[in-house]
This record gives sequence, C-alpha cells and structure tokens, in this order.
Amino acid sequence: MNFNEEKLTKLGALKRLAQRVNESFATKQSVAELSGRVDKLPAVDLTGYVEKEAGKGLSSNDYTDEEKARLNSLDFAADEEVAAMLDEVFGGETA
Repeated sequence: MNFNEEKLTKLGALKRLAQRVNESFATKQSVAELSGRVDKLPAVDLTGYVEKEAGKGLSSNDYTDEEKARLNSLDFAADEEVAAMLDEVFGGETA
C-alpha cells in the first residue's frame, strides 16, 4: 500500500485521537474507583474556614481610613540609626 503525506497526516491524527480516547477511559475508570472510596475518607476539620464574600476577590483592599492613617503615622529609623542599634546589639561596626 502506498501512503502519501496526506494519508500519513490523517493516520497520525487518528492515532492521537485513539490515545486520547484510551486516556479518557482510563481516567473514567480511575474516577469510578475513587468515588467508591469517598465514604472511607477521614472527616475534614473546617475550623477557621471563611466563606467567600460577594464582590470581593483575593486582592481586595479592606484597609479602613483609620488603619491607613495609623500606618502612615509610624516613624521609620534612618539608616544611621539602624546601624547604631545593630552596633549596640552586636558590638561591632555594621558597615
């Protein structure tokens, strides 16, 4: 039998389709096996579980104006002050 490029391409596509079908059946069989074991799973402790709130995403910014003002009022130590504190704690130069 003489195969040209078009027939080889179609044959390759059919082979890939057959592999996908076989994988699908294997997955369905695995799911069926696992679903019979669900009742044997240990209970899950959901203490601390938080329900999703409508309109909020993972990066929701919930800072209040009071919290923002408090954080903005904090004083930060200058590099020299940090170096002096480290020298005091570790007893040497931190340069």
